[in-house]
Amino acid sequence: MTPVAAPSPRRAAPASLRAAPAPSTLRLGLFGCPLDTGNAGVSALGLSTIRGILSASNAEITMFDFGAGERRADLSIADRSVPVRLVGLYNSRRYYRTSNLTQALLAARASLGRLHPACRTILDLDAILDISGGDSFADLYGQRRFTDVTLPKRLALALGVRLILLPQTYGPYNLPSNRAAAARIVRGAAQCWARDEHSFSILRGLLADAFDPAKHHTGVDVAFGLPAARPADELAAPVERFASQWPLVVGLNVSGLLYNKPGEDAARYGFRSSYRGLIDELLRRLLALPDVGVLLVPHVAPTRPMIDDDGAACDAVLRGLPASARERVHALPRGLDASQLKWAIGRCAWFCGTRMHSTIGAISQGVPTTAIAYSDKTLGVFATAGVARCVVDPRTLEGPAVLDRVLDGFTSRDAAARDLADALPALFARLDEQFRTIVTGIGA
Repeated sequence: MTPVAAPSPRRAAPASLRAAPAPSTLRLGLFGCPLDTGNAGVSALGLSTIRGILSASNAEITMFDFGAGERRADLSIADRSVPVRLVGLYNSRRYYRTSNLTQALLAARASLGRLHPACRTILDLDAILDISGGDSFADLYGQRRFTDVTLPKRLALALGVRLILLPQTYGPYNLPSNRAAAARIVRGAAQCWARDEHSFSILRGLLADAFDPAKHHTGVDVAFGLPAARPADELAAPVERFASQWPLVVGLNVSGLLYNKPGEDAARYGFRSSYRGLIDELLRRLLALPDVGVLLVPHVAPTRPMIDDDGAACDAVLRGLPASARERVHALPRGLDASQLKWAIGRCAWFCGTRMHSTIGAISQGVPTTAIAYSDKTLGVFATAGVARCVVDPRTLEGPAVLDRVLDGFTSRDAAARDLADALPALFARLDEQFRTIVTGIGA
C-alpha cells in the first residue's frame, strides 16, 4: 500500500516520514475514532491515526464504528485513496445483536470467542489500537460514556489480543471503582501513550509499580498530523469570498456542549460564569473592531438533533446578532469533514475555540489560537506546542477576566505565531517517531 503523505500546513510542516514498510502486513483494528459520529475531532483522530500507521508500516486497517455489519470504504487522506474495512461494533441496549460489545465480552469470557463473529474479527488482528475519542477514558462525561469507552479495551484483553492505547487523556476518575477499572486496563495493555505530561503523570499513577518506560510513553495528539483539504468549489468558494472581503478574518468555534444548555457549564464543568454570556460578549467585541470578519466553525455537527451540536449553537449566535452585524459573520455549513474544516480554519489570522480539536486544527497550521478550556486536557496539549499561555480556563477565572484574557490572545497573536513556528518542527518530528515506535512495538 502506498504510504499516506504527511500534511502540508500553511505555515509549518512535519518532517518527512522515512520509515521503510514492515516486511509483512500488519492487521490492525481501531477503536475510539469512528468517522460516523458527526464529531470532527473524533474523525480527525481516526484519519490521522490511519495516516500515521500507514506512513510507518504496511497495514490492513479495520475501523470499528456505529454502522451495520461489515463494509468497505475508500478514505481520502492527503489526496490518496486508502481502503479500510468498517465493522459495526458498539455498546447499546440491543443485547441480542452480535454487534453489541457487551454480548461479545460475555462470549469472550465464556471462551466462546471463536464462535462469536465480532470476537473472531478481533482474534484475527495483530493488535487493537484504541484512542477513546481522545478524552473519553474518564468519567468526566458520565458513567455511560465511561462504560462505552472501556468495553472495547476489556474485550481485547479478554480475547488476549494485544491492546495499544494511543496518545490520549487519562482521567479524571471521580469514582474509585472507575479508577480501579482504568488501572486494570492500562496494566494489561501492551503499550500506553499519553498525549501530554499531565496525563502521563495520571497514567503513571494508574500503573504504579507496573510502570515500564519501554511500554509507557508520553507523546503528542495524533490530530496534529491531519492533512488539510480544500472542499469542492461550491463549499470552498463562499469561504474564500468571505475571507477576501475582510482584511482580518478570525475564526470562532462555539461549543454546543456548553452553549446549548445554560447552567451545564457551571454544574458539570465548574465554570465560574456563563459560557453563553462569554461567547456573546466576545463576538460583540470582535465585531466592534474595524475590518474584522468572523468565521463560525462548528466542529461537532451530528446528522440528528443532539444537545451538544455546535451547528445549533452557531445558529443561535447568529440569531442574537443585529442584522447589520450578520454580514460580517459567516458560519460554515454542515457536511464538511475534518480535513475540510481544517482547511477553513487555515484561512484565519487568529482562532478561538472551545472544542480542543478545533484548536489543534489551528495551531497545527501555525494559526495563533486562544483556547477556552473546560477540562485539563487543553492546557497539556497546548504545552506540547509551546503555547500553554494561550489557554484560558473559565473554571479558575471570572467572566470579565476570561474575556480580557481571550482578547489579549487576539492582540498578541503575532507573538503566538512566532512561538508556534519555533515549536512545530520538533512536534512533528515527535509525531513521526511516535508512530514508528508504536509499529515497532506491535512487531516485537
